[in-house]
Amino acid sequence: MINTCKICGKKFTARQSNYIICSPECRKVNMQQHSKNYYDEPAKVHIYNKRYYQKHRSLKLRPCLLCGSILPDARQKYCIDCILNMFLYGNRTKAVHILSSRGYDVPMIQDLIEEKGIK
Repeated sequence: MINTCKICGKKFTARQSNYIICSPECRKVNMQQHSKNYYDEPAKVHIYNKRYYQKHRSLKLRPCLLCGSILPDARQKYCIDCILNMFLYGNRTKAVHILSSRGYDVPMIQDLIEEKGIK
């Protein structure tokens, strides 16, 4: 297959159809151009992207999968009341796993149940 080098513009015989650079010299030039373009202003771009995704992630409102109440964080699937009920009456292992990822341990879960008065 004959391709055209994207660096020097020469025609060359490529072993595969996705080869776009003809020689090691052109490959070095490509790496220099790529690294120069990539590292010019990466900090501004990455900070902007992070802020953009944080803003738009927080705007999504997701309902609790069990009761339907709106959750404060778009990554959560269950509200705290449903998880505590799950801990008491349902799948205790799953509830402990979910709450441990939120920073709770079993004594804290039991204290939270007493505070909320869930029976």
